Amino acid sequence: MQDQYGQNIPDDLVRIPDYTHLIDEEIKLVANADWYEVFLADDRTLLCVSARAIDYLSEEGDFSHCCIAEILRVNDVLKRWSEEDGFYSA
Repeated sequence: MQDQYGQNIPDDLVRIPDYTHLIDEEIKLVANADWYEVFLADDRTLLCVSARAIDYLSEEGDFSHCCIAEILRVNDVLKRWSEEDGFYSA
């Protein structure tokens, strides 16, 4: 499967982990990874990354039971993080 830019989407997508359990180095690892918005058929949207890219910090990613409508890569300029809100895209 490819994203909107024609790049391959990793096959090991997991939800971005809860930042409150991460140390500074792990937060940087997540922030620097490629992010993907996974749009599910039930109108939910999940913010995901490759498990390999974040050194397997999160394993929440079994979407086999979900019907995925679309996966879009989040452009780097849209990636956000704050202590109040955690990771999110603009």
